[in-house]
Amino acid sequence: MLATLGAISDWEAVKQYREEARGLLDAVEHARAEHNEPRIQQLQNDMATMVAKINEAVGVGGKLKQANDKRKNIQDGFRNAVNRAVAKIRETDAALADHFATSLTYGNFPKYQSEVPISWEIEPIINR
Repeated sequence: MLATLGAISDWEAVKQYREEARGLLDAVEHARAEHNEPRIQQLQNDMATMVAKINEAVGVGGKLKQANDKRKNIQDGFRNAVNRAVAKIRETDAALADHFATSLTYGNFPKYQSEVPISWEIEPIINR
């Protein structure tokens, strides 16, 4: 469907991050000369943020990282949630859990399809 979602960032942004990191490094040196510990700590935190942004954008070999396709994460999360529900059902009704285990498929188009026709009877639960 999508070959790539594109780069996480661009070289202009990386250049700006690097320039800001250099400025922060100069500010840290200046704060050290003034023995301003709170300012040093704040600048180091800001520097760590800039370095993280650069590392997020640029990968090994100096190439821009590509954005990940989140569809697999969503599919995995859905499958895991359904499997947890089936496991919970298994605690009280093993036959129904087995039915769901064999009737559910996952992937890009998850579906419920029973091997044998089933007529479901559903009644509301009334708490008294």
